Amino acid sequence: MNENTQKLPEATDTKTSGFSNPIVVAVLFFIIGALVSGTIVFGSQKQMLKAAAEEEVKQYTKVKADYDKTKNDLNDWVEYGKEFKYKSIGGCSDEKCLFQGPEAVEGYGYLEGYYSTKKAIDWGDIPVTCDVLVTAGGSEELINDLLEWVKKGNTINAVDNKGSLMVNISLESLSTNDKNLIKNSTFNNTVKLKVVRVTPQGRAASACGSFVDIIAVQ
Repeated sequence: MNENTQKLPEATDTKTSGFSNPIVVAVLFFIIGALVSGTIVFGSQKQMLKAAAEEEVKQYTKVKADYDKTKNDLNDWVEYGKEFKYKSIGGCSDEKCLFQGPEAVEGYGYLEGYYSTKKAIDWGDIPVTCDVLVTAGGSEELINDLLEWVKKGNTINAVDNKGSLMVNISLESLSTNDKNLIKNSTFNNTVKLKVVRVTPQGRAASACGSFVDIIAVQ
């Protein structure tokens, strides 16, 4: 053999080379893939959270804008069909938001007083006992309107012999605790009810029917 002929390099023993071992290579690829995948997933989740946060901000902004518009509308004249216009009475606050409707004061306010009952005759000449709140205070505009209905002959509510307004109330949908707070109230230990004045319906009502829905008891 020619001495100038170069010898081919001897093959490397794969058993001594870690990066040539197929098992080691597979493990490395698995680890790298997991890291890359985790980075992608984390990045994707981060984008989703960011998008969700941005959507929440948009929704909050829209709700606040709607609230501000509604509040402003209630403080101005608002058309009701073509025949009547509502007008806010004294503006809106946490205590009340009342406005003059076509037949009655509507919205929400509060009544303060104590629990009592009232005997009445319902449809079919059936005697009934109604739950009532004998008022000692509350939203003046709401009380005056309810009194006006009594003066006009409506028999849902009444006035006792001391001149106090007796407002029919429904306890059915209240919690046991709220019912007890109302029923345990007295002349010297009154209860405060936040109520919604129900829009009058043009039909006959039960003798124990109520013009107000109780939404909070204090």
